Amino acid sequence: MTLDRAERDFVAGHRAQLGPNSHAMSDAETRAFIFAHRREQCAACNPHVQVESTGDSDLDCAIENNSILLSGQIVAVLSVITGARDEADWHWMVQLSGDRYAYLSGCCDYTGWDCQSHLDAFEAGTILDAFRLVPEDVHDELLMNYEGQLA
Repeated sequence: MTLDRAERDFVAGHRAQLGPNSHAMSDAETRAFIFAHRREQCAACNPHVQVESTGDSDLDCAIENNSILLSGQIVAVLSVITGARDEADWHWMVQLSGDRYAYLSGCCDYTGWDCQSHLDAFEAGTILDAFRLVPEDVHDELLMNYEGQLA
């Protein structure tokens, strides 16, 4: 899998730390570097790191164990569809610092987020645009759980 935009942006901002041969790193090596820096909670990486708890332990674990890069900190969890291990996916709508929003969706096996899990994140500039990213089969339920304004 090739690097996504957020990963490429992260690398571009950390060329000095990666060294002169960073362009020769494989995607896997690059992701390992990003993950290591997220774990260290490097001050230079702060916009890309979930340092504080979101208040949702599943979301915290999903982000930590899937190396998701977001353009800012999660400042609020706006809507949730709670999943079940080995059964149903979790879905979150969150507000990020910098007046951005993200829709996240993930799943894990019976052992939890630290073993077999997957998380996708899709960002948007407005809450309305973020809800447009939600798949049709869960859109209405996630929207019903949202108590804010869409405009």
